Amino acid sequence: MRTITTDHVDARSRIDFWESWNQDSLVGLHCSSPLPDRFTATSSQFETPDATITRIQASPHAIDRSHKSISALPKHSVFVTTLLKGTAFIFHAGGMQTFEPGDVLTYSTMQPYLLGFDHDMDLLIVDLGLDTVCDDWGIDPGATAPSIATAKSATARLADTALELFRTDGGPGAQGARLTDLCRELLLGPNRADELYERARALIRANLADADYSAAALAEDLHVSERHLRRIFADRDESPGASILRHRLEAARARLLADGRTTVSEVAGASGFRSPSTFTRAFRTKFDISPSELRGAGQRPAPRDPIV
Repeated sequence: MRTITTDHVDARSRIDFWESWNQDSLVGLHCSSPLPDRFTATSSQFETPDATITRIQASPHAIDRSHKSISALPKHSVFVTTLLKGTAFIFHAGGMQTFEPGDVLTYSTMQPYLLGFDHDMDLLIVDLGLDTVCDDWGIDPGATAPSIATAKSATARLADTALELFRTDGGPGAQGARLTDLCRELLLGPNRADELYERARALIRANLADADYSAAALAEDLHVSERHLRRIFADRDESPGASILRHRLEAARARLLADGRTTVSEVAGASGFRSPSTFTRAFRTKFDISPSELRGAGQRPAPRDPIV
């Protein structure tokens, strides 16, 4: 963990020092204070595989990420910030919003904003880069308007998880992954994840006959990374590949039961299996009966796992 403070900087140079630190470690901006000679700030910062987490404690001040700053010092990130102490406001293209302790503010560093704190403040910032926000989650940082999630259980979990990482100097990797997942939940919302899952299921059903249709092809069709796709399915205790196989086998079972004249080879091909032998092995593993036996018995087998 890296920690810096203005305590040992000459009072007349503290604003310049703070701007320089922000440019190097967070984002380029202009800083001002109603009492510049008495401005103080301390920052602690560390990195996880997916994010940079910063805690800032400072006296009243304002920071301006203007068009000029964006052009001179571009940075493609989304910040998920939690106010722990003080009151604050953000002024942006959509107007002005205020937020209080416990609230979470999300905003893009590629859109101009003015962020002000009128009292001593304590702020947590989770800096999410392009590889996570854009590639994994399918979010365009340049199109992310500032928004505020008021204090509730989800925002409290985010603050508690981040603070625990600071207390343990980065803590175990699982805590960092949990923090990233909480940010994803706030940015995407549970409805977006449900929507993506339903779209994935529809695409799987539409491409069952294509033996080449894989988890990678599904992610490409959804315009998300395979990593994000795995997370969506993991929330439902399944992997994308397992879901594709399950849908193929369910479709094959329905065909066998619907038309006893269809050969096993024909059903295998229509369900996306490259060979009847591969199909037969997978079918028996799933249903405890072979395709030929099912067709001959004319009965529906009981699956080993519940079908969702």
